[in-house]
Amino acid sequence: MIRDDVENQELTHLLRKFGKPDASRRAVEQAQREFYHRVYKTIDLCALQTAKFNHEIAVVAVQETWLQILNAAHKYDPERSSVKTWVQRITQHCTLTELRKHYKEVRIRDALRSGGGTTEADDDIHANGDSHGNPLDGLTCPVLPRDEVSDAVYQQQVVAAAQACLGTLPAGRSPNYRLAMELALDESLTYEDMKTVLQAHMPEGELLNSERVRGWVREAANRMRACLGRKLGMGKEKTK
Repeated sequence: MIRDDVENQELTHLLRKFGKPDASRRAVEQAQREFYHRVYKTIDLCALQTAKFNHEIAVVAVQETWLQILNAAHKYDPERSSVKTWVQRITQHCTLTELRKHYKEVRIRDALRSGGGTTEADDDIHANGDSHGNPLDGLTCPVLPRDEVSDAVYQQQVVAAAQACLGTLPAGRSPNYRLAMELALDESLTYEDMKTVLQAHMPEGELLNSERVRGWVREAANRMRACLGRKLGMGKEKTK
């Protein structure tokens, strides 16, 4: 217990040096290096466990964690937690943020490949009021085929292009293709939920039904695929 207290005091002292106004650049960098070497194993393990051992996500999360530590060093309060507990909380937050980004990108790619949720199976799911829930619930990390792993840069380009294409969809009151597509990408929503949200954006006196919502989603998905084809120069075989 005494050893832990001493270690925490030493780590706290190093943190205080990060933003010390009268410290030389060399002293600051030395303190940062020493702090890193004393906590990096804690950060790495915490990121891997939180990411369910998805190495790529953990690596990004560790980098973001270190930046957060550098920026928030002056905010650390030894009265509230130990340094390592504080570091673990930052790591968990950064890792969960990266996981949410990852699964949002996966949902966008899957929705585009399947036609924006317009298959018969998807129609049945929405019609029955069922959903897949939060993608982080019961989380298991996908094992990507080798060609997808090696094509990670291309996947990122697809996601960026998809987000740009989403912004080109009509967003007026009727038809509101952009909002329809955004709602279709949220797996927690049924078509009835989507209709309720879209109805709130309709002109007064104009009513929506679920079939019309499905039509908007289909048209939005078609426009998205056409836009992606122009931006990425890809044929239909790449978007299957």
